[in-house]
Formats: sequence, C-alpha cells, structure tokens
Amino acid sequence: MHAKQSNTATGWTVVLNAVLTVCGIGLAVGNVNSADHFMLVCGIVMALSGAVSFVLNLRTWRRSRQP
Repeated sequence: MHAKQSNTATGWTVVLNAVLTVCGIGLAVGNVNSADHFMLVCGIVMALSGAVSFVLNLRTWRRSRQP
C-alpha cells in the first residue's frame, strides 16, 4: 500500500509540473511586449523549471510503475 501511495504522489507531481510549465509559458508569452521584462524572465524561468521537473518526475514515475 505504501508503494501505491508513492506512485500516486509522483503522478500528481508530474501533473502539477505540467501545469507549472504551461503557466510559465503563458506568463512569458503574455509579457513579451511589456516595457519591463522582469515578468517575461520570470515566466521563462518558471516554464524551464517546470519542464525539467516534469521530465525528471515522469522518469521516476515510470520506473516506479514497472514490476
């Protein structure tokens, strides 16, 4: 049962990292023409960190589901 909870937690982490990536892309795209590029940089960093975390957690999640 403990392993199943771990798989569920990792699955939710994968989903939340995907959401973080999409929100970061939206933030970056929404601030492309802004005079202050701080939010553009924040969106890019947010999208990149979400994408890296997504890939790493997806690999962990796939390994944990193998018998």
